[in-house]
Order: sequence, then structure tokens, then C-alpha cells
Amino acid sequence: MSDISKRLKEYIKFKGYSISGFEKNIYASNGYVNNCKNITKSKLRLLNEKFPDLSIDWVLTGEGEMIIGSTPQPYSNVTTFTNKEIRTKETTPKRGNADSELINNLRETIKEQKNIIQTQKELIEILKEQLIKTKN
Repeated sequence: MSDISKRLKEYIKFKGYSISGFEKNIYASNGYVNNCKNITKSKLRLLNEKFPDLSIDWVLTGEGEMIIGSTPQPYSNVTTFTNKEIRTKETTPKRGNADSELINNLRETIKEQKNIIQTQKELIEILKEQLIKTKN
């Protein structure tokens, strides 16, 4: 497994995404993350567009921070994963705020899933066009 592949997997795990969902979001084939040794310019653009908090320099070189503008929390201290934040025992909100935060996180998850669905619809249209061209 290449260093780029390891770093992509680290980001995916950190964010709580699935590898297949991540691959679909950047129009990559199944197995792309596991077998990634080099990244094309078009994939770098997609990564930057779809995951603006991911440091491209970190993906390519391993230098600097994984997340732009923040220091990632160590995995050993993580107790709760959400799509947009990782909370530690020290920062877990009290019960009253937890319900509100959960609702906001669920809304954000729905929004992200709608984006993924839209991306998949666009990919389907592109594939349909290619299929039509190959039949002619």
C-alpha cells in the first residue's frame, strides 16, 4: 500500500466516511483508495472541491496537517464520531445541547447524502452518454 493510499485512508477514517462513498464522491472506481500510488490533476481538483478541509500537500507529501486550519485529535482520545466534528470526552456537550447538536449533524448528513446522490446522478448521465456513443 502506498503512502498516498495510507493518508487517504487516514482522512476517510478520521472523517467517519466509508471508502466506497469517498471513491464515488470523486468519481473513482472501487479499489481506487486501496491501490492509489499517484493522483492525477483532475482527481486533485475533485479532492479539493469535494473535501476542502483536506490538505492536498499532506496527501501528496505527508507533511503538515491533514486538516486545513486545525490540528486533528488523536484517535485514542476519540469517543464520538459525527460527519462534521469529532468530540472528545473533555468537549462532549451536556444533554440539552446534545439533542440540538444531533439534529444539526443529521441535517448536515442529509445534505451531504443529497450531494452524493446528485453526483451519482451526474455520473449516470455521463455513462449513459458514453454508452450511446459506443452504440453508434
